[in-house]
Amino acid sequence: MVTIPFDLETAKKIRKGERLGQIVAEKGRNRAEIVYEDNLCNEYPLLVVIHSIPVLADWFSSTGKAFNDANRLLLEVPEYATFKDGDVLSDEEGNYIFILNTNGKYLTSLYASLAAGTSLNISDNIAASENNIERYRLATDSEKQRMINALKASNNPKAKEYLKRFFGIEEKPKYDFKPFDKVLVKYYEDDNWEGNLFIKTITDDQDGETKYECLNGVVFVHCIPFEGNECLLGITENPEKK
Repeated sequence: MVTIPFDLETAKKIRKGERLGQIVAEKGRNRAEIVYEDNLCNEYPLLVVIHSIPVLADWFSSTGKAFNDANRLLLEVPEYATFKDGDVLSDEEGNYIFILNTNGKYLTSLYASLAAGTSLNISDNIAASENNIERYRLATDSEKQRMINALKASNNPKAKEYLKRFFGIEEKPKYDFKPFDKVLVKYYEDDNWEGNLFIKTITDDQDGETKYECLNGVVFVHCIPFEGNECLLGITENPEKK
């Protein structure tokens, strides 16, 4: 459980059993119970019993401030009740990390996920575990960094969008090609590099990844400048390996 500032609407849901949690007093952290709400009193409408020793009662404002004492109400709720859109969550073992989408169908709907031993999955239509949000916690800094690294390595345009939207990281293209620039291209990682002329960057309708259209409409996944990489023509190695 985590402690958060008092919110009357959330407190009412807890009182009705619609939300897990409890109301507590800041002093002593004793359980507090709203026993009456005076709708005619604007400043301190809540009569609250505090289950301390001895039991106390006082009027409180709708923001949780006590009338007769320097005390205030707080809420203790499960950690998952505080999750926000764009939070990075993880399972207990750290084997499954995802960016939470609170606008989705389920409580664990996501924007992107990363499972141990697999590549990044970007989709707006899946969930980690439907409504079982209690299975997850906020990701650690190292787990967040794994997600950031996976987004940086992805060719999916949404990866760059999520980096900026959720992490404040703006990734600029590694290469700024212009039409008819000389380039080296290949489709698969283990293909040989071949020379071509760049035409434009496209987004693949099937997988959503950025690809490179060259002369005669031929599309490639990998594209690097010809200048400075002439030695790679006809071989499979990448620039960083030369």
